[in-house]
Amino acid sequence: MFTSERYIQNFMENNYISLEKTFDNMEKNVVKKVKKSPLNGIILILIGVACIFLPKLVPTSANSFIEPLMIMLSLIFLIWGFLAAIILKTNYVSSGTNQKIIFKDVFFDELESDKLINMIVAGNFNEIKKLKSAVDRGIKLRLAFTTDRNLCFVQALKYIPYEYVIKTNAVQLSKDNANMLLDSVH
Repeated sequence: MFTSERYIQNFMENNYISLEKTFDNMEKNVVKKVKKSPLNGIILILIGVACIFLPKLVPTSANSFIEPLMIMLSLIFLIWGFLAAIILKTNYVSSGTNQKIIFKDVFFDELESDKLINMIVAGNFNEIKKLKSAVDRGIKLRLAFTTDRNLCFVQALKYIPYEYVIKTNAVQLSKDNANMLLDSVH
């Protein structure tokens, strides 16, 4: 079976929504999406432009290495600034406490997938320490939480060759369940 056919088949089998899409669909008074400002990139571009004109303002000898060095620095700053201005990192923030939401992945053995999915659906994480962990692949427990643990979401993803497929919807945990789960997996 081709990869695109398998992708369509997996998509048709489960209509689960990722954590990021769950946060995007939530009301702004619960979770808001924040993008970094392009100001740092613009400042780096201005430094790069200044590095181009600086050797012309300061008299140097004909064999000086300062002018080629400044041109190299200006190219580095221009490229760095352009990339910093274009590629803006997106973060999610809890609106109530203005704390950044941290994402963490915990991997478990593939044989433990049914147990983990049942724990997520039931909201009971007492037995999570008994699950066999894995380095990667298998089943992934994706956590999204604030540092004060007032806001915590979990979701299970299963590894099917070359991709992870979402196996549960994002579930919001109470603070007690979040504390128990995060203390168990840290």
